[in-house]
Amino acid sequence: MRSNLFRFFISSLLLFIPEIAFSINENDNILRLKKEKKHDSLAMALTEKLNREELSLKEYHWLGLAHYENSNYVNGALYAERLLHLAKQKADTSYIIEAYRLLYIKDFLFKRYDKSIETIRENLPYFRKKDSLLCASVELVLGLVYFENGQLDSAFAVYDRMDPRVFKATTLELDYFTNYSQFLGYSGQYDSAIFYFKKKIPIEKRMRYHNALAMTYSDISHLYMEKEEWEKCQAYMDSAMARVPDDPIATAHPVIYKNNFLIYKKLGKLDEALEALDSINAYNQRLFDTNVDQKAQILNDAYRREVDLKREVTVKGAQLEISQRRTLWSVIGVLAMLLVLVIISGFYIYRHSQNRQRYIGMKQRLMRSQMTPHFIFNSLSSIQGMILNDDKSKAVNYLGKFSKLMRLILENSNNRVVPLDRELMAVENYMQLQKMRFENLFDFTLRIDETIDPENIEIPPMLIQPFVENAIEHGFRHVDRKGLLDISLTYKNDNLFCTIQDNGSGINRKKQSIEKRSLSTGITRERLALFAKEFNCKGDLKIDSDDTGTTVNITIPHQTHYD
Repeated sequence: MRSNLFRFFISSLLLFIPEIAFSINENDNILRLKKEKKHDSLAMALTEKLNREELSLKEYHWLGLAHYENSNYVNGALYAERLLHLAKQKADTSYIIEAYRLLYIKDFLFKRYDKSIETIRENLPYFRKKDSLLCASVELVLGLVYFENGQLDSAFAVYDRMDPRVFKATTLELDYFTNYSQFLGYSGQYDSAIFYFKKKIPIEKRMRYHNALAMTYSDISHLYMEKEEWEKCQAYMDSAMARVPDDPIATAHPVIYKNNFLIYKKLGKLDEALEALDSINAYNQRLFDTNVDQKAQILNDAYRREVDLKREVTVKGAQLEISQRRTLWSVIGVLAMLLVLVIISGFYIYRHSQNRQRYIGMKQRLMRSQMTPHFIFNSLSSIQGMILNDDKSKAVNYLGKFSKLMRLILENSNNRVVPLDRELMAVENYMQLQKMRFENLFDFTLRIDETIDPENIEIPPMLIQPFVENAIEHGFRHVDRKGLLDISLTYKNDNLFCTIQDNGSGINRKKQSIEKRSLSTGITRERLALFAKEFNCKGDLKIDSDDTGTTVNITIPHQTHYD
């Protein structure tokens, strides 16, 4: 349930920004772009104005917000720092508060929780008596950041001293009950968590928040599942499923479907569990198709604008030539014909690009199973953090290794099988990147039996990397000792064996981690079975885990390069 808190964090942070942003009326293009929420165009217009003159506090605020809406948090934070400096000079409390707000959003998103907490504490003294509700909203965020930073006692301390009645008749009331319930559930206080979740139900019904209501029923069902009260668990899940939003890509879908899958799985109802899993896959496919359609629409709009611009230029050019030199009609005709040919060629190129986009989209489904979006986001965030901290040499080194890894993954995804040496190169590059990201968290070794010729053995791509990722992301981050990760490959009786051993916390530490990894493990077992049948050799996966670490033994289906 912990991951669900992010949506409440963002909604709480940006709650009052629109009211302050529109406090001054301006009948100009910038105000129109702001009202129409055209963030790209707004950022461009304000940047152009900044090149000519100093911006007002309001305009700096809008510029920072526009970059944040485009997920460009580094640039947004730079303008927030400028806003903070100017607002303090002018003693403008409202914009001091908003500048701090943008800064601790950035620190939170980069997982710099201690810095985010420090920024919020600097912000609190600036609140005036009339800002009581706004101040309370920031304290909501402070407790949430404590929770994400692993300081559960501090999170409870912040929320326990708050009076939820101050949020009455606002969306913050739902945020308070949601976050507090999540804290209680995470700490194992299931009955109290259920009590506060149930307080949300009449509010969400009254406010007609159907999406949030379905999520609440699902969260309560999840807590009853933890208590093994299956009748109540099933009843609340039925209520959640009955209220699944009509929007085919609503964010509530995957959470509700996943909880539904877990319930049926624990009850041993495999057919129903499979249906729930199919629903998750169908949602992911809808979301992927929607993103592809949106990108295709953007490309199509850009192409149409280009064609319209070319057509307009052609018409005006033709009119100018006719008025000045009628003797050039023949030349103009030739140019017009060439332009038509260019447009027709561009159209066919665009159609080819669309087909190519669909082909690339199919390959991206493989890539999504190979490299998690969290790793890519965290890597880019690490690079941004290094640049922000002026550690350029480290950033360049990290970026070089990251780009090499991306190139290997892209190249390997083109083939059903890859040479063993290229697979190991990608795994080693991934471990080096993670070691740079988590300094002093772990060491690793990669050993290959001398009887193995990695250049002449081909295996399915990305069989080893998911287990390496699990060891680093889930095994080493919850233990006091330094992590040791050992990967060894041996060859015996025509079988290729890979052993991945770590001294982490083991996979039984958190139930949520077990369920998450079981899905990827199931996919890996299916791949092993399919390739073992195709290559007519053995393919197997065995995992042993306890408090001292985890050992993964993979019998990898393979073929020699000259088979």
